Amino acid sequence: MKTYFYIIERDGQIHEIEFTQVRFTESMKQWQAGGLIAFPFLGMMLNSADIVKILSMDQYQNFIDSARPKMFIKNGTWYESR
Repeated sequence: MKTYFYIIERDGQIHEIEFTQVRFTESMKQWQAGGLIAFPFLGMMLNSADIVKILSMDQYQNFIDSARPKMFIKNGTWYESR
């Protein structure tokens, strides 16, 4: 079973990234340092100034339950909040 972590941006965009300890740790370091977070395997870079939260799978479920975003992604599938 694949596990993911999630990056929430200021504009409400949610990015689901396949979890590896290195990816997660480096993302957190770059976010805290105010740098760019690069995901070459996805072909994207995120500016840490645009990021509101980086969440593990458990934290993400709590975020969905409390923030009730209009749409959210989970395991590669988009869902509408009810």
